[in-house]
Amino acid sequence: MIRNDIQTLRAIAVLAVVICHMNPAWLPGGYLGVDMFFVISGFVITKMLLESQLESSQLLNFWIRRIFRIIPAYAFMLAIIGPISALLLLPEDFSQFSKSWVKSLNFVSNQYYAEYGDYFSPKMAEQPLLHTWSLSVEMQFYLIYPLFLILALRANFSSIFILSTVFFYFYAQLD
Repeated sequence: MIRNDIQTLRAIAVLAVVICHMNPAWLPGGYLGVDMFFVISGFVITKMLLESQLESSQLLNFWIRRIFRIIPAYAFMLAIIGPISALLLLPEDFSQFSKSWVKSLNFVSNQYYAEYGDYFSPKMAEQPLLHTWSLSVEMQFYLIYPLFLILALRANFSSIFILSTVFFYFYAQLD
């Protein structure tokens, strides 16, 4: 069921990020649209998982749908950017790029860029795959969160759910 209120919030989040990328002075806090989008996704995914009653076949279908929704376009983007970067970048820059490419391919670029430096520094703006950090967070969430949710519900112990929510909050702050 599509909820117009959720779709409106998603549109606002995306618009804020796009405006911020066009010119940060137009909407200085626009990057917070990414955080807003993560919160919305968490709500929608939790609702969907709870409605499916977290049966193992439903969970497998959930993961398969995510894989087929995300991986083809993502793999295509990585396949295009790789050769273009090999042609345009200097050898030392390509060496760094190839590390970020492998991290992006494995959906851990968020961790790589968190260790690399400040997101808003000039050197980060030159990273062709910097934008992959958010999809890495999303894929990690899709993989791990349902397992925490199942554990919390099967144990019928609300503190497990609260602890997992706190864990994901602090995990997201590492980026």
